[in-house]
Amino acid sequence: MILAQYGWASDSKIYIGAAAGSSSYAGIDDLFYELGGGGEQNYDTSDSDVAYQLQLGWEISRYVAIEVAYSDYGDADSEYRYQNPDVNGHQVSSSAEYQANLTATNISIKGMLPLGDRFGLYGKLGYAKWLAEVSWNETLYFDDRVDTRSTGSDDVDGNDISYALGLDFRLTDNLIVFGEYYAQLTEYEDVAGNTHDWFDASAVTLGLRWQFDVGVFNRNGPQSQYGNRKLTACDDKYKDISGAICKR
Repeated sequence: MILAQYGWASDSKIYIGAAAGSSSYAGIDDLFYELGGGGEQNYDTSDSDVAYQLQLGWEISRYVAIEVAYSDYGDADSEYRYQNPDVNGHQVSSSAEYQANLTATNISIKGMLPLGDRFGLYGKLGYAKWLAEVSWNETLYFDDRVDTRSTGSDDVDGNDISYALGLDFRLTDNLIVFGEYYAQLTEYEDVAGNTHDWFDASAVTLGLRWQFDVGVFNRNGPQSQYGNRKLTACDDKYKDISGAICKR
């Protein structure tokens, strides 16, 4: 009853959501330059891709929620080309392809500001476990013949802050469409003690959210929610003990 008095239980909702959009990696160029060496003019880099996110949340009240989300920021790619036409009378060239992908699982506190009956603003601040995977395919040519080839992959993981800002619109009592900007920080320290944030990424997405009502009290009176109908002291279930005060 204390929860009902302040409207927490009556406003409580579980929701699931999914969103997709465009991602961007803030510092991935520096990683590719580090891997391949040479000048920046030798790289053709794409630092954006399709991102998606899956959400599971609990709206404790109209203003506060707890959310767990899985995010995939898509792939960043780079192609490297270098050619030296005269090395002791020989032509030496090299090429490489690099790819990086970031995923993260985070838990966030979500603050919500209703704007009328349908619109709402919200912000999220969370902490995430992130994983970055990097792969490469490098080839060295000597007089247009393959001299050496190197392929491989590696991964880096860590924990860091995530945050988001969004606007939503209620289509029905349970279905909500939303637009959201979210970002993941990925600062980590390598074995040499150097700090990097190569994998910092963000995304702008559009998504849908479905809410399930789980409130068990109604803050506007002494009624209790029972399935899809409301039970009161005048219900047949209680008529033997409440008939004296029940007026039909």
